[in-house]
Amino acid sequence: MEHVSVISAFKFAFRTFFKNILFFIGASVITVLAWMAGFIASLLAAVPFMIPLWRAFGKIKSALSGLFAELSATKAAVVQAGTPAAVINVQTLEKFKGVLSKIWASVSNLISQFPHVLFFIVLGVLVFLFVILLVQMMLSLGWCRISLNFKDKGSSEISTLFVRLGLAFKGMVVVALSIFILMMPWFVTYIFFKIHVILGILSVAISIFLTIYFGLKLAYSFYFLADKEVGAFSAIKGSFSLIGGPSRMFFFILLMIPVGIAGGLIVGLIMSVLRLALLGQLFQIFIQFALSTISILGVGYIYRELEKGRQQV
Repeated sequence: MEHVSVISAFKFAFRTFFKNILFFIGASVITVLAWMAGFIASLLAAVPFMIPLWRAFGKIKSALSGLFAELSATKAAVVQAGTPAAVINVQTLEKFKGVLSKIWASVSNLISQFPHVLFFIVLGVLVFLFVILLVQMMLSLGWCRISLNFKDKGSSEISTLFVRLGLAFKGMVVVALSIFILMMPWFVTYIFFKIHVILGILSVAISIFLTIYFGLKLAYSFYFLADKEVGAFSAIKGSFSLIGGPSRMFFFILLMIPVGIAGGLIVGLIMSVLRLALLGQLFQIFIQFALSTISILGVGYIYRELEKGRQQV
């Protein structure tokens, strides 16, 4: 496998961004508009599940009045009249616990009175999250494809932002599997804490290392998915199989940190010298936009070079 230079990745991303800055500004505007449309669509998709809530709103409102009374009692129990600051003693804590238990009883009673309403609310929230995440996955994969197009052809099209919904759904599966992989070390740490505190403390350091390592290993999953259109498991497997992938990603992140700090210093200098807060804020937005785009392009460059090296082995 040929050596993949992080510096070369940054130079490519920096040069590509400023050479095609109008394209990336337009793509970002389209991304924001698409995300807003997705947000509205997710709200509309969740609205039918809120109909039972509207029908039972009067009853729920009267039931909630008891909760508000309990919350007022909580405030009176914790913040004592005539005291500059809240003085919490044993008696106050007991009152606080008693009020909390009453609130929990009221909530339980409310749920038991309107179980169907709660079910549809939860279902509506899940539908809302599903739709908005699906749109987010579609746009994220689209940006990955744009970065690969610039690496392969030196250009791309705005329409590349919009991938098939099936591929976006696979992206959601990749995210779910990645979260599961990243949580596994902490689940083991929890078990070790149950066995012995010393074992748990020792496993925390190992879990931190494994979380960072797995996170870097998983960093190319979306690029594999956007590039090969494979399944979620194959995308994660492909990301793990890239030799040198974690180290390149790690050093690229380290390289972007001082670049981001330098951008922040420039913004601070503009705001202090010119005394134009609005101009400084606009420039800060541009710096963040530039850094995020350069990061996507740089990672796409690293992925493509590593993937070529893997095929040559």
